[in-house]
Amino acid sequence: MSRNESESGLQALAAAAQRRNRPTALLVVASVTFVVALIFALYAAGNARKAYKSAQSQAQSLQKIEEGVALLNAISTDTDQHDLLRLYRPAPRLLTTLENINQTLAIEPKPDVREQTKRAIIGLDSPIEGRVVTAQFNNVSLQQATQWINEALRRVNGLHVSSVDFRPSARGWIIRVDLTRWELKQK
Repeated sequence: MSRNESESGLQALAAAAQRRNRPTALLVVASVTFVVALIFALYAAGNARKAYKSAQSQAQSLQKIEEGVALLNAISTDTDQHDLLRLYRPAPRLLTTLENINQTLAIEPKPDVREQTKRAIIGLDSPIEGRVVTAQFNNVSLQQATQWINEALRRVNGLHVSSVDFRPSARGWIIRVDLTRWELKQK
């Protein structure tokens, strides 16, 4: 056996030993484990975000329910008509007040403000009912609509936003806002 052949044999044995000493399998297992853990962490974070949003929504619903229960309790225990009148005094100029908001804000085109004929009710024997007013905005910016809503809530005591519908249009937004104000029933 020549010296070159023995060196080549030793080099081949050394290369084989070096390959055996490399932790390739461990690196592959560790890499796969890391990728699986990363996928699981992203999935868990997504579920946590969904759970948080759901909890927030349920907390808001609970708050509305508690406000409604408090309102019902106040009505059922408050038999004095004077106190009911103080709390739920009718606003005869409600539509005029809402229409005049545009004079301050100068929104173009002017929103269409109308009172709904259907009233919101708590119960058949309840002395109060909800007046529902709808404001329709056509081709306005979101900022203009929210300014109008905030101004309406500021000017009219006891007014609440019951629903908002946003739809995009070619020149802005078409927005429908339903506002409710609880008042003593008119006889």
